[in-house]
Amino acid sequence: MNKVPGILICPHSLSFRPLILPEHVTLRVQVPFNSRGHAWVGDALVCSMAPWPVPTACLVDSTSDFLCSIHEDLHWNLRKTQSFDGPRDS
Repeated sequence: MNKVPGILICPHSLSFRPLILPEHVTLRVQVPFNSRGHAWVGDALVCSMAPWPVPTACLVDSTSDFLCSIHEDLHWNLRKTQSFDGPRDS
């Protein structure tokens, strides 16, 4: 079975980029004592890898396919060509 060892955290809007973390990382987000939010002081969100892998179908291999997918779909490591609107040398 091909699988991607990692924790994928994708926000609701793709105007932000998802986080891709190694499989051994446990992410903990905690409300600070001086927070003005609605959560209770000391509340925390803990994210870790699930014990069940996500099956994938691969064209090449799981790493290449995954990296090509985020490169093409999310435009990671792409830079738009910018036009130069400044003064021109004659």
